[in-house]
Amino acid sequence: MGRKMLILYGSQTGSAQEVGERIFRQASRRNFSPQISSMDAYDRANLINEEFVIFVASTTGDGDPPDNMRVFWKFLLRKGLP
Repeated sequence: MGRKMLILYGSQTGSAQEVGERIFRQASRRNFSPQISSMDAYDRANLINEEFVIFVASTTGDGDPPDNMRVFWKFLLRKGLP
Protein backbone atom coordinates (compact mmCIF):
# COMPACT_ATOMS: atom_id res chain seq x y z
CA MET A 1 0.00 0.00 0.00
CA GLY A 2 1.41 3.34 -1.04
CA ARG A 3 1.29 6.87 0.23
CA LYS A 4 -2.22 8.23 0.78
CA MET A 5 -3.56 10.79 -1.67
CA LEU A 6 -6.91 12.57 -1.73
CA ILE A 7 -8.27 14.01 -4.96
CA LEU A 8 -11.14 16.47 -4.59
CA TYR A 9 -12.93 17.82 -7.64
CA GLY A 10 -15.52 20.48 -8.36
CA SER A 11 -17.16 20.09 -11.74
CA GLN A 12 -20.36 21.30 -13.40
CA THR A 13 -20.10 19.47 -16.72
CA GLY A 14 -17.79 16.62 -15.74
CA SER A 15 -14.50 18.00 -17.08
CA ALA A 16 -12.81 18.42 -13.70
CA GLN A 17 -14.18 15.06 -12.57
CA GLU A 18 -12.60 13.40 -15.61
CA VAL A 19 -9.26 15.06 -14.84
CA GLY A 20 -9.55 13.91 -11.21
CA GLU A 21 -10.27 10.35 -12.33
CA ARG A 22 -7.26 10.45 -14.65
CA ILE A 23 -5.06 11.60 -11.74
CA PHE A 24 -6.57 8.79 -9.65
CA ARG A 25 -5.61 6.16 -12.25
CA GLN A 26 -2.09 7.55 -12.68
CA ALA A 27 -1.57 7.75 -8.92
CA SER A 28 -2.67 4.12 -8.52
CA ARG A 29 -0.10 3.05 -11.12
CA ARG A 30 2.58 4.91 -9.18
CA ASN A 31 1.95 3.10 -5.89
CA PHE A 32 -0.16 5.79 -4.26
CA SER A 33 -3.29 4.87 -2.38
CA PRO A 34 -5.67 7.48 -3.82
CA GLN A 35 -9.22 8.38 -2.87
CA ILE A 36 -11.46 10.60 -5.00
CA SER A 37 -14.56 12.61 -4.16
CA SER A 38 -16.49 15.67 -5.20
CA MET A 39 -15.68 18.52 -2.84
CA ASP A 40 -19.16 18.81 -1.33
CA ALA A 41 -19.44 15.04 -0.76
CA TYR A 42 -16.20 15.02 1.26
CA ASP A 43 -16.39 15.46 5.06
CA ARG A 44 -14.49 18.73 5.51
CA ALA A 45 -13.72 17.91 9.15
CA ASN A 46 -11.25 15.27 7.90
CA LEU A 47 -9.31 17.64 5.64
CA ILE A 48 -6.85 18.66 8.35
CA ASN A 49 -5.82 14.99 8.74
CA GLU A 50 -5.04 14.43 5.06
CA GLU A 51 -1.40 14.00 4.10
CA PHE A 52 -1.57 14.90 0.41
CA VAL A 53 -4.52 16.61 -1.32
CA ILE A 54 -5.00 17.56 -4.96
CA PHE A 55 -7.80 19.98 -5.81
CA VAL A 56 -9.23 19.92 -9.34
CA ALA A 57 -11.81 22.56 -10.16
CA SER A 58 -13.46 24.06 -13.17
CA THR A 59 -15.59 27.16 -13.34
CA THR A 60 -18.99 27.70 -14.84
CA GLY A 61 -20.74 30.72 -16.30
CA ASP A 62 -18.77 33.85 -15.41
CA GLY A 63 -16.19 32.10 -13.24
CA ASP A 64 -18.68 30.79 -10.69
CA PRO A 65 -17.83 27.64 -8.73
CA PRO A 66 -19.58 24.44 -9.83
CA ASP A 67 -22.60 23.28 -7.85
CA ASN A 68 -20.76 20.32 -6.29
CA MET A 69 -18.14 22.54 -4.63
CA ARG A 70 -20.09 25.62 -3.48
CA VAL A 71 -20.33 24.59 0.19
CA PHE A 72 -16.69 23.43 0.26
CA TRP A 73 -15.51 26.69 -1.35
CA LYS A 74 -17.34 28.78 1.27
CA PHE A 75 -15.65 26.66 3.95
CA LEU A 76 -12.19 27.36 2.48
CA LEU A 77 -12.86 31.10 2.38
CA ARG A 78 -13.63 31.29 6.11
CA LYS A 79 -11.26 33.37 8.20
CA GLY A 80 -11.34 30.96 11.14
CA LEU A 81 -10.14 27.76 9.50
CA PRO A 82 -8.74 25.15 11.92
